[in-house]
Amino acid sequence: MKPFDYFIFCFKNYAKFSGRARRSEFWFFVLFNFVISSALNVVSQSLWYATDSYAFLSISYIYSLAVAIPALAVTVRRLHDTGRSGWWLLAYYLPIVLTVVLFVIFFVQLLSEFSFYKLDSIRAEDLPWTTVWGVLLSLLLSLIFGILIFVWLCTDSQSGTNKYGPNPKEMMHHGFGNPQQPPYGQQPYGGMNAPQQPPYGAQQPPYGSTPQTSQNGEGGNYEKDPNGGDSHYQR
Repeated sequence: MKPFDYFIFCFKNYAKFSGRARRSEFWFFVLFNFVISSALNVVSQSLWYATDSYAFLSISYIYSLAVAIPALAVTVRRLHDTGRSGWWLLAYYLPIVLTVVLFVIFFVQLLSEFSFYKLDSIRAEDLPWTTVWGVLLSLLLSLIFGILIFVWLCTDSQSGTNKYGPNPKEMMHHGFGNPQQPPYGQQPYGGMNAPQQPPYGAQQPPYGSTPQTSQNGEGGNYEKDPNGGDSHYQR
């Protein structure tokens, strides 16, 4: 597959969270998604400055919403390819959500004790340190799991078939459908179970004759000696 074909393939499997995705599928999707989103962002910002219309800003937002599900799906399949569950993503996203919630609680606590115009006069002992430490801890957890998941996303495919499906890299190398089958064009004529032909120049039995089995179990023909002697074996 060409690099951009992986990007199209992820959109064709828009909400497919089962199966596996090799590294090239995931990272080419990330690459082209970054290029397209950056280009749309530049275009929407330029049109906004030129026309002073906020409607053009929605172009990049619509694309971001459209690509969110296939991006999540291919990330889950990439984790499956390394033998890990896609639920590990919650270990990264939940601390981020918790950080946002704690930030909201932090500012609500400050505004309940101080007015908005007196926030610059707050001393260190006036801060709700329990909430502050909660924010720092959730950010640290998000950073740790983010690095761990990034390393997993860069890890090579788990060899063979795991509980999430066959190895996509091996299927790509051997042809889809049967991983044990050699690639198209390298099969013997007639398929995998084609009868073996005798070497070129070997004596062939007459057309229409039925090969007989000799005493040693090999196929061949017995021909009688025209002089009345013992028959001899001819392969």
